[in-house]
Parts: sequence; structure tokens; C-alpha cells
Amino acid sequence: MTRRSLHLLLLIGALTGSLWPAGARADILVRPFALAAFSSTPATGSAEAESRGLPTPAATSAPVCNAAYCVPDPWVGYGWQVAGVTDGFYKAGQVFKPLVSGALTEVQIGLSSLGPHPAVAEIRTVVGGLPTATVLASVVVPGAFYSDRHLHTASFEGQNVMLDAGASYALVMRASGPTVITVLGRYPACNVSTTGSSHFVDTYDFGATWQARTDRSFAYRICVEAVVPARTRSWGGLKLHYR
Repeated sequence: MTRRSLHLLLLIGALTGSLWPAGARADILVRPFALAAFSSTPATGSAEAESRGLPTPAATSAPVCNAAYCVPDPWVGYGWQVAGVTDGFYKAGQVFKPLVSGALTEVQIGLSSLGPHPAVAEIRTVVGGLPTATVLASVVVPGAFYSDRHLHTASFEGQNVMLDAGASYALVMRASGPTVITVLGRYPACNVSTTGSSHFVDTYDFGATWQARTDRSFAYRICVEAVVPARTRSWGGLKLHYR
């Protein structure tokens, strides 16, 4: 019997259990080979698992905070006011088109207020260049906002919002109580092809209708975490490996 024929016979026996009666010691020879070929959980590092033709786990990259952005340079503080949002009829937004795809982790936004008043950041879908009523996620941004050259963080961790490169979304800002919160930004607007920052929008009727403006942008950054798919080889690859 050749070595190749012996390996084939051992493999068939391991899968069917037909070569030896229950409890026979021949399983000591067969099971390590069967586990190495078919286990879904690598017993060693991913490099060795890949060499055996096994699945390797998905990997996540560090958050990228320039998926879309517009940060004034130089930043001159209160001179860059672009909107004063409320919890009522007036809201403002920034339409953006991510330069990369990934899971939204946070939004960094320039804000100003006269006291510790929280704001609300929403990510909405966009149709025809304007925000819709569909809110993909909404989080509170803590108050006491103004600090020169500082962007405040709205964390979207755990919200499971996936952003696709080139698709349009809207970052909509509003106050969470009866106050006015100033959104800081830049005149003129940033370039969409290099920053992913498209255009400014606002509403005076609680979001029933929106207007687009091209003369300004929010001061903001969109942070995403890209996911690298797991790699898995086919059964054909395994057959070649054990040939």
C-alpha cells in the first residue's frame, strides 16, 4: 500500500468510523489529522491557520477620522459660526460622502454654547441631496462646548451604523433643550472631492423641508472603523494541500 493510499484510508475511517470498532486505539493516529484538516478554530496563530487552509478571523483597523471632514485652518473661534440650532423648528446639517467605508465610531464637531447645554447629533439618510426623516442613529453630545480649536465628540460606538464610500449621509445637529447652540464651521465650504464634505443644509419647519447652501461647512470629522473580511480556502485547496 502506498503512502497516499494509506492517508486516504485513514481519512475515510476518521469520517465514517467504519475501520475500527468503538474504543479501538487507532483513533490516536487518526484524530489529530482530522482535527488539523477540518477544525473551524485554529489551535495556533492565524498565519499557521492560513497555511493549513483554515478560516482566519476578521480584523478591525484603528478608527479613521478623515472619512469625511472639514476643519478650518486657521481656526479663529467665534468668527466661524455657521448656524444656531434649537430643539424646535430650526435645525442644521452637513451632507457628506465618506471617502472610505466602515462602521461609524464617532463624530467630532465644533460647537459653542453659553452654558452646559447638551446637543444631539443625528445621522440621517439623504435623498436628492437633502436629509430625510430616517434617522440611522442619534446620540447626545455633552454640554459646556466652546473651546478654541477643539472638536467635541459624539460617540456612535455600538450603534451598528455602516457607512458606504461615496454614498450621501447627513449629520444633523439640534439642541436637546430650550436653548440655542452654535455650530462652528468654515466659509467657504470644503471641497467634496478631497474631504468628502458636500454641502450645508438647514430647516425652519422642524425638518418638513430643507434648503441646501454651498457657501459654508460644519467644522467636523467623521470617524469610521474598517473591517477586513476573514479569509477561507476552499475544499479544493485542502485536497491540493494533502495530495
